Amino acid sequence: MQDNLEDAIAMLKSLRTAAMLYTRSKEGWSNNVGLFFHVYSLSSVNALHLHLLDLDHCGPSYEQLRYRNLSLDIVLQILLEELAEDKDEESQEHKPNFISDDNSLNVTYNSSDLR
Repeated sequence: MQDNLEDAIAMLKSLRTAAMLYTRSKEGWSNNVGLFFHVYSLSSVNALHLHLLDLDHCGPSYEQLRYRNLSLDIVLQILLEELAEDKDEESQEHKPNFISDDNSLNVTYNSSDLR
């Protein structure tokens, strides 16, 4: 999955869907749910796992450990931006060389070509 942004994006969307389904189906959860990963260097568990927090009912440790939290939505946004950039670069690579970066025709003539 390291080289496949589309698979990573699909996995994150599935994680978000599953997490929200869980919080909606369990009694006691508010609608103010936070979904967070802990950044590798700040994590005590070296395996991917998602933290689900009811942000209306956070205890004191939330503020103490807040710096560890990386929102799933931010991770997803970054990967979507990277995917868009990759697709843009691919389309630039396949653009014919007579089309400039602003998509205008870039045609030059030598006087000998017109004879």
